[in-house]
Amino acid sequence: MTPRPLRLAAALAAALALPGCALLFGRPAAPPLAGAPPLVEAVYQASRQGSWGRARPFLNQARALVDGGADPDARGPFARSALHWAAIGAVEADDKRRDRAYRELAERLLAAGADVNAEDAYGNTALDWAEGDAGGDLLQLLATAGGRHGVSRHLSSSLDRLLYVLYQALDADDLATARELVGSGIRPGTVLTVRLESEVSSVASRAGDPVDAITVAPVESAGRVVVPPGTPVEGTVLYAKPVAGQYSQAELSLDFANLVHDDGARTRIVSIVTDVDNAREVVRDNRIIGIPFATHKEVFDWGVRMLGLLPFVGVATDTALYGFARTINRDIVYEPGTEMTVQVRLPVRFDQPMRGAAWPVLAPSPELVTRVRALPLQARTKSGLASDVTNIVVLGSREAILETFAAAGWVEAASLGVSSGFKTFLATLRATDYDEGPFAPLFLDGERQELELQKQTNTYAKRHHVRLWRRGTLHGRALWVGCGTHDIGLRIRRAGTDWPHIVHPRIDIERSKILHDLMFSGRAEGYTLVPRPAAAGQHDYEDEGRLITDGAVLVVRLAGGSAPSTKGR
Repeated sequence: MTPRPLRLAAALAAALALPGCALLFGRPAAPPLAGAPPLVEAVYQASRQGSWGRARPFLNQARALVDGGADPDARGPFARSALHWAAIGAVEADDKRRDRAYRELAERLLAAGADVNAEDAYGNTALDWAEGDAGGDLLQLLATAGGRHGVSRHLSSSLDRLLYVLYQALDADDLATARELVGSGIRPGTVLTVRLESEVSSVASRAGDPVDAITVAPVESAGRVVVPPGTPVEGTVLYAKPVAGQYSQAELSLDFANLVHDDGARTRIVSIVTDVDNAREVVRDNRIIGIPFATHKEVFDWGVRMLGLLPFVGVATDTALYGFARTINRDIVYEPGTEMTVQVRLPVRFDQPMRGAAWPVLAPSPELVTRVRALPLQARTKSGLASDVTNIVVLGSREAILETFAAAGWVEAASLGVSSGFKTFLATLRATDYDEGPFAPLFLDGERQELELQKQTNTYAKRHHVRLWRRGTLHGRALWVGCGTHDIGLRIRRAGTDWPHIVHPRIDIERSKILHDLMFSGRAEGYTLVPRPAAAGQHDYEDEGRLITDGAVLVVRLAGGSAPSTKGR
């Protein structure tokens, strides 16, 4: 038997690996900033310590460097000065001693001539960062010293200046200037769909950390592509708060600030995150807010309703479900591949145009148009109810379809059965994902779907999905007909194990999502939209509502496949 001290040590090591344990023991020291001046490095390290005792030696070192004549405006990575990192550290500080220490350091830096309005690589000044600690002394100090907002975080003042210049141009009948101000590269309200290339979380991420992403769909303006797919997008973490107790919620705030050109040049954008694709969290005012703790009553009610049990199953079940709820990880964790919607808030002018093109468009043959317009309008449930509308045609082998969707982050669904049903129940109860969650069967001309593919983030309640039926060949390629819809929630229809998804009624949005995913995979040769005027309008959807579409069918032609799949055969 393992000696008791070793067992205790092992238990402690396991506990330290649990989410949230950093709140108790502090986070480890950060790796050094490559190429950072000593002053910047010292303040950066202080901002990354989990306790006052660990931060104090670095703050003492920084004060000594300032008093010894170190350049107060020296910049390190991300174009940040010591004043930037002092403001970031004040946001991260969790006690009054560190708050006072950062204020005293900022006073020394300003007295030594530090530029209070210097912007970092994301357009943020020290004042912008200090606003994350609205009740702190540093914010007032910076404002008193003449601190202003940077270009990325002062939307209202930027809009004021833009309107002032615009009206001046209009008063002077200078239409060329007015047109340039409002009709340049990217217009306000334009949406970018970005895919994370680095992990961000409420636990491991810290204010000031870089965030890397790429665009996954072309952005068009005035009939031309202004931001091609695959454009790198640079961002930073503005705020990260892990779950600290039963009644707290995790929070995460990101700032995507730069579009990176092929030659490394950068174009600044002012944007906010408006949505995280298929995530269990909600987004409000650029803040991603984690799920709340599910009380034992809520969890118990869900369990009873989903399992069809009677309410008198007893206190033991109630207590067990309460304990079960406490095991749910409520922190925000987004792995590479997570997609977000980012909305541009101010006009963007490009000093140099971005090179790129729209997805290649195919010319539909008369035979293709005839085949598409002859498709059944809707699939049907086992009981005969009209269900999903046909809106996708894929030309390619089964293997090519599986490879292409896999490259786009989609997976095949599990077969519907006892095992997958129980996993679905757990995923729903725990508010977690189930990548291979099963589909209910639908039928097209009496035939059940042959392929079922889906894409989630961190919850089974929301997912993109498509069902496909093989319908012969066209131009030497297999022709597959699909119904693509977006599940946006769960509904419990009645007591028992019947908990269908809620489908977004505007299915053309999902059609566009599938288009961009397949084209971005690099395994599709091109696409076309075949109009189907007779299918435009609203269509009954089972017994739960209606689906709305313009009737067009997306046709995507794939390259050949090479890796056969045995799943689902």
